[in-house]
Amino acid sequence: MSEVKKAVPLALALAGALTLSACTAEALVPTPAENSPPPTVTVETRSITSVIVVPGRVVSSPTFVLAARASGAIDYASEAIAAPSVVKGARIATVAGEETRAPVPSRVLEVTYPEGATVVERAPIATLAYAGFGVMVDVPPELAFRVYSTPTSATVSIDAGPAGIDCRLMPTTSDATDPADDTDAPTAPLVCLLPLDATVVAGLPAKIGMRTAQRDDVLALPVSAVLGSVDTGRVTLLRGGAREVVEVTLGVSDGAWVEIVAGLEEGDEVLAFAPGLG
Repeated sequence: MSEVKKAVPLALALAGALTLSACTAEALVPTPAENSPPPTVTVETRSITSVIVVPGRVVSSPTFVLAARASGAIDYASEAIAAPSVVKGARIATVAGEETRAPVPSRVLEVTYPEGATVVERAPIATLAYAGFGVMVDVPPELAFRVYSTPTSATVSIDAGPAGIDCRLMPTTSDATDPADDTDAPTAPLVCLLPLDATVVAGLPAKIGMRTAQRDDVLALPVSAVLGSVDTGRVTLLRGGAREVVEVTLGVSDGAWVEIVAGLEEGDEVLAFAPGLG
């Protein structure tokens, strides 16, 4: 009987110890805060450089197109047209007082219009062959339009070759593009003219990073906070403890940040994730 009486307190002690142990273990397990605030980001001012990267291929003596810089009657430089080669800066044609010059050492293959014909601004007026190497690429038509409008630079990295080579983007003819490229997406052909001293071999694959836009000191947000990618988007604005989904006008993006043209002010706080994703 005494053994039974001794067993009872022991059992109770063990039960109490187990209960205490369980409570202590439970107390040690961290529990997530039920009301922890969501992550946020703030609209800030920064500079954004928009860059797209496209594949290409090295070619020798690539052809490129020169465009008129104004509208009017065209006056070709007959000595340049007839010459076996022209130097960088040689005048090729003049339209309404605006001269079009060879950007690199090259040779005039053909002219597009007869002498004195009326042409419009950005119309292709002559096709030339470069004396060095270039990289052929196909790009969205809107980027090709930019190249026709203003000189555009890019950076080339050659597979199994040199990287970070600056080059000059120029329009080219559709028959100069890679016939193996059978993409169905609408594209326009461009050639990036490499420096004459570039050490490359025709046929090597390459990648071209094209700077399509530059914005300095503009309002911006991380792209992860914005729903939408072209022209307009939406963000979740935090104001006075309340959440409000607002529309914003978008500008250029570098893939990590996007320009906020309208809809927010510097210092505004928004959720770090796009509306509907949190």
